[in-house]
Formats: sequence, C-alpha cells, structure tokens
Amino acid sequence: MSHLGFGILDFSRITENNGSLRSQNITFAGLTTAYDQTYTYDDLNRIKSAEAKVGAAESGGRCLQSASQTFTHDAISVCSRTETAIT
Repeated sequence: MSHLGFGILDFSRITENNGSLRSQNITFAGLTTAYDQTYTYDDLNRIKSAEAKVGAAESGGRCLQSASQTFTHDAISVCSRTETAIT
C-alpha cells in the first residue's frame, strides 16, 4: 500500500506486483466522505472493471453513490466499455 498526501487531497493505493492499481481511497480535506475505487484485470493484465463508491466507510458499508464500468477486449486488444449510471 502506498500513501500520498497533497494538502487538500489524500490518496491510499493498493497495487499488484506488476504495478496494476487494485484499489484506491481518496479523501478531501474538510470533507468526511471518502471516494473508493476498485479495479479488476483479466489474465493478460488488461482492465476488466472499475467501480467507484462514495461514502461506503462512513455509512456502515452502505455506499451513498456508486458507478461502475465494464471493459471487454477483442483478439487484437481493441477495448470497448459499458457504463453503469450513478446510483
């Protein structure tokens, strides 16, 4: 896990051995709600999904808002994306 702080933004990140970002938590100075992002990858280390949640830790695990994206890749690695609206 790595931790970066920039005054108004604070990042905590978890990466895989190959450097792929697995998750990150972003907090903003003066706000109590955190922004959590998680990522998954396929066997060729291409992005498979991304999910963002706002406020999950502060509300006992129930997120206040969430959005997700799913990615598919063809044989020559052309990527297409499906987006799920914010809930």
